Amino acid sequence: MADAAWTLADGEASVQTQLSKTMLPAVMNHEAEKIARGVLRHAGLHKLTLLPGAARPVAAKKPHPARDGSVHSRALKHPMVQQAQKLFDAEVQTVIDLRDND
Repeated sequence: MADAAWTLADGEASVQTQLSKTMLPAVMNHEAEKIARGVLRHAGLHKLTLLPGAARPVAAKKPHPARDGSVHSRALKHPMVQQAQKLFDAEVQTVIDLRDND
């Protein structure tokens, strides 16, 4: 709320947040809204309007190619990993080698 743009006019507070329409109710839940309305009412404002921010386009990341023979490339060749990538439209970011190095 501190980073939001506040507009006060005619006994009304309009708050332009940077939160998406989906995240706004999660962050500003019923209890938080009740507190904000109480503070505004004490200041002489009778209406509170919360506005979601504009949806930001997600920048597409290009996955880095794995080096041949690396643990990362072996993980990418595994059928279960390939199936999960297709199913969830995912990418492998980190691979941890848990093999014993004896």
